[in-house]
Amino acid sequence: MSHLIIIAGPQSSGKTTVFNYLRDRLKDFLFVEEINPYKVKKSSHPKYISPSGKFQEELSLMTLKKIKSLTAKKNYIFETGPMQIAYVEKYSGLKVANRYFEKYLKILKSFNPTIIFIDSKPEVSFKRRRKKYLERIKEYHLEDKREEILSEYKQKIIDLYPLWNKWFNKYPYNKIVIKNSNKTKRRFINEVSEIILSLLSPTSP
Repeated sequence: MSHLIIIAGPQSSGKTTVFNYLRDRLKDFLFVEEINPYKVKKSSHPKYISPSGKFQEELSLMTLKKIKSLTAKKNYIFETGPMQIAYVEKYSGLKVANRYFEKYLKILKSFNPTIIFIDSKPEVSFKRRRKKYLERIKEYHLEDKREEILSEYKQKIIDLYPLWNKWFNKYPYNKIVIKNSNKTKRRFINEVSEIILSLLSPTSP
């Protein structure tokens, strides 16, 4: 039986840590990195935090195209993937998000994926990512706007958190939540390992 496992969660929740950890260990899986604004635009500008709804829809179309290229006979780990729908609702509204949701459901029906959601509270996500934000502010000589930019980043994380949870609950697939707000990295990775091994066990449903 083949597997499509989607690793999703808020910024700095630990999803990329999980993604990279699994990539080093699951050699019979193919790994699909998240399609996000920074990778597409090749930009790390600290003010590039509110991309237009149109651009988010372009990213969703790219994600849909990527999913269409997958084959049900192989094993995949997909970072964020269809859970990108949270960004679509934030920047394009619920009506557009529902339209993309239906497209994702249609294209994923042959895979029966498992979504692993790394749940990190907004204040924790922001604290973990603050150093990165400060580095960007310094790189682009925007120290005079530091507090304004940090506030924008923080609000984005706060606004997106309920949307992550909303769409995670809405997808009709096997779903697993791993909480990662107050754990050590070792404890977090150990929990991930146990869950993944159980998921991949031949006796798993």
